Amino acid sequence: FYDELVPGGKARARGIDVMVQKKMKDHFYGTVSGSFFRSRYRDHTGEWQNRNYDVKYLFNIIGGYRPNKKWEVSARWSYIGQRPFTPIDREASRQAGTTVRRMAEFNERRLPAYHSLFLRMDRRHFFENTSITTYISLWNAYNRDNVHSYHWNSDDNEINRTTQFDLIPVGGVEFEF
Repeated sequence: FYDELVPGGKARARGIDVMVQKKMKDHFYGTVSGSFFRSRYRDHTGEWQNRNYDVKYLFNIIGGYRPNKKWEVSARWSYIGQRPFTPIDREASRQAGTTVRRMAEFNERRLPAYHSLFLRMDRRHFFENTSITTYISLWNAYNRDNVHSYHWNSDDNEINRTTQFDLIPVGGVEFEF
């Protein structure tokens, strides 16, 4: 991907984080947080480039409801800005039979923004000196196709997208002593 790495580069990240938290009261708790930033570096030609994870903003809402000490329902919604990527050279990829990127446009394009909802329900069982929590959760609860990257498909001679995980049900048991 890189021809030759040379020392002496310069990078910078600047931004601001904001968070508001509601501690558990009246059975509810929650957090809202946001980050707004830029992350760039100066390449060997002196030009400023987007760093790989310069998504510009992150936003999270986390909250829960605990009607009693045995039950809890919680959720987390995340929204993450558009991650930079380097576009694929369609003709060069067709000839090479593999992904060839247009390095003159390094990290100049942006993937679609990411967002996802995680839901969880817990049931606690208390004993004399221990407790057991059973839970069920849904990751990516509304089953959004969040694009992770693009790659060259040599079978179809097309650019395809790779997505992150689909809806995943997760269950578990936690033992505390």
